[in-house]
Amino acid sequence: MENDVIKKLGAVGSAVVVMLLFASLPVSYFVLNAPSVVVVVMAAVFLVVSILLVYCVMQRFRELDGGLEDDIDNY
Repeated sequence: MENDVIKKLGAVGSAVVVMLLFASLPVSYFVLNAPSVVVVVMAAVFLVVSILLVYCVMQRFRELDGGLEDDIDNY
């Protein structure tokens, strides 16, 4: 049980780190004076990656709740 909690925390922790890296968006706009088009493109890319990251974390939770340790168990 505790091992699953650690694995879930690892998945959430990595997602949080990646999303914190996305905090560079305001930095690029305000500090580097990037053009608005660049900021909009970066925001769109970050939004897509964030959605996919949340999906992957949810899939990992389902794997852990189902008793799968790795994807290799599917083969």
